[in-house]
Amino acid sequence: MTEKEIKYTELDDLSTVKASKGKILSVDFGDVRTGLAVSDVSRLLASGIGYISVGGIEKTAEAIAASAKENGAVAVIV
Repeated sequence: MTEKEIKYTELDDLSTVKASKGKILSVDFGDVRTGLAVSDVSRLLASGIGYISVGGIEKTAEAIAASAKENGAVAVIV
C-alpha cells in the first residue's frame, strides 16, 4: 500500500468518516501488542479480530494498513 492510497482525516473533522459507508477498523495500541477490531458494514457492532506484535511503529503501521485492506475497512480509528 502506498502513501497515495491512504487518506488521513484529522481528529477534529470526522465528517468524512461519518459520511462514508463501510467497515471501520479500530486500533488499540498497547505496550506489548496492538489489538484490532472491525465493525460490521452498518457500524452497529464491532468484533475483535486479533492482535499484532511485529515491533516498531513502521512495521506496526504497515500491518495495520494490510489488515484494513484485508478486511475491507474504509477507515481506521486509533
